[in-house]
Amino acid sequence: MLEVTFRNHSLLSTVDDDYYKKLKTEAKGNFNFTSKGHNRFTTFLTNDLTGWKIGGTLDYAEVQKAAAPILKTTMLIVIIALVLGAVIAYFITHSIIQPIVKLKEQAQTISTGDLTETIEVKSSDEIGQLGEAFRSM
Repeated sequence: MLEVTFRNHSLLSTVDDDYYKKLKTEAKGNFNFTSKGHNRFTTFLTNDLTGWKIGGTLDYAEVQKAAAPILKTTMLIVIIALVLGAVIAYFITHSIIQPIVKLKEQAQTISTGDLTETIEVKSSDEIGQLGEAFRSM
């Protein structure tokens, strides 16, 4: 039971609910509860000057309804970013691996005794330097 008074006048006197029991016994806090078939969240505190309980209640369904467009947009952006990242990673990996594979094939040809194989170097990075070393060898 909860009794709410304003200037010593009772406004509400016989409320028998766990919701109000928690409000009455605790100075501040938050908790989940179900009311009229809806899951809700309440947070509250007690004003030191007046002794009044100040609180707010959110219905989870309302929060989920408001957050749904944000979630859909976020998921779409994440999916697009993953696909775009995979495509970029593929092309970067391909640009690194292809010259190495070509150099390996040319080195295998030379290792069989065919010294007429020419090694073409198209870059000056580490792979190009490796190609130059194979060419001078």
